[in-house]
Amino acid sequence: MEEEFNTFEKNDEMTNSLIRRFESMLKANQQHFFDVDDFVNIIDYYFSTSDKHKASIAIRYALKLYPNNSDIMLKKAQLFILKDKNKAALHLLSQLEMIAPYNSEVFMAKGALYSQMNKFEQAITEYHKALNDSIDSVEVLTNIAYEYENMGKFDDAIRYFQKALAQDPSDFGLLYEISFCYELTENQQQGIDFLINYINKNPYSKEAWYNLGMTYASINNYKKSIDAYEYALAIDESFVAVILSKASTYAKNDEHKLAIEAYLESIEHESPDPSTYYLIGESYFELEEYENGSIYYHKCIELDEKYSDAFVGLALIDIEKENYSSALIQLNKALEFDPINPEIWALHGFAQKGLSMPEIAKLSYLNAIKYESDDPEVWTELSEVYEQIEEYEEGLSILEKGILKFPENTNIIYQLSAFHFLYGKEDKGILLLEDALKADFGKHKDFLDYNNNLKINPVIIDIIMNFK
Repeated sequence: MEEEFNTFEKNDEMTNSLIRRFESMLKANQQHFFDVDDFVNIIDYYFSTSDKHKASIAIRYALKLYPNNSDIMLKKAQLFILKDKNKAALHLLSQLEMIAPYNSEVFMAKGALYSQMNKFEQAITEYHKALNDSIDSVEVLTNIAYEYENMGKFDDAIRYFQKALAQDPSDFGLLYEISFCYELTENQQQGIDFLINYINKNPYSKEAWYNLGMTYASINNYKKSIDAYEYALAIDESFVAVILSKASTYAKNDEHKLAIEAYLESIEHESPDPSTYYLIGESYFELEEYENGSIYYHKCIELDEKYSDAFVGLALIDIEKENYSSALIQLNKALEFDPINPEIWALHGFAQKGLSMPEIAKLSYLNAIKYESDDPEVWTELSEVYEQIEEYEEGLSILEKGILKFPENTNIIYQLSAFHFLYGKEDKGILLLEDALKADFGKHKDFLDYNNNLKINPVIIDIIMNFK
């Protein structure tokens, strides 16, 4: 290991020395000698630092000395690709293919170019050519898999990722990709079978156990997910990504005390991220331990003063306590950093409604709809605000729009039925009430509680009794 480190260090020193010589030559406007390998290293350095200008200068100097050298021409083609000069790159690479028909780097470059042009089938063709003469077939197989991913052909992607993994079982990044593809194809059970088979051959692979845990979590098998995470942690107790995933799984399973323990455990191994403090706050909120929740939301904000979700968390605590004025202060801060978030605008409206400010609440709810809220309650709450300010037609209109967006939401159907009954359109009210009762009979109690006039309407009582 020490020998490898020293080799890397020497390589860095050699590259730095080359760069100093090259830039000194440019500054003095002189001509120094560099061999082809030197130029390749210099150009690669400028590629790695995204300095296209100096890479271009280096290529120009190199081609003066070595005008037909395929390695330098390949670098020129790669520079064209970086500059989005696709036509020029393709023309040069086609020339290179005739000059060096067995150079896998040419095919790799052409594959990358076609991929950049979203011509994934042609990219795959080029990568297959590279397989015949590649010193790194794992890279080629992986690139082919990525192209299949780009095309949405996840079964093919899995096949090539697995081929690559068979050649390099220690490339754990491939495990993540394979698991990800199985999840996208909704074949998680096949993914589980694959990972278990891999673990049988590599029982001490913490990465495999980690992926197995994530796959079980994706199908809501939380017990087996936690078991897999525990195996990963038995191999490496400081594997922070596993600890955080374990915490998240506990939270999804409403085991918030265990989630908090796991989140706190992650902090013992790694400096806390703002999101970790936020998630601890969330778990305390779910446990209704609001003081502790507030502490961790504030810790989150101390690390990231623009973390809007933490301000929302503080606002939700205030709303639970019916402290709407304080909630609005927190929500205003959240909107400073996330001004088009529909959920924040909906809470904003809810807090304003709680302060008996329906005219202003209306504007907040309208913003929530403008920014495409996917919460059907926004429509029912806005209709109530319209009712408070006696804009009944607007209330009806917003509920009708809500039904178009959420045609199966019975809360909106019941609410719209109530509006029709209360404001003189009984025929429509009857039809909607019957639809709502068919879809969810149990919610008729909330419907009756909406307004006392509904409870004493004989038509409504008769309809409900018939359904009952």
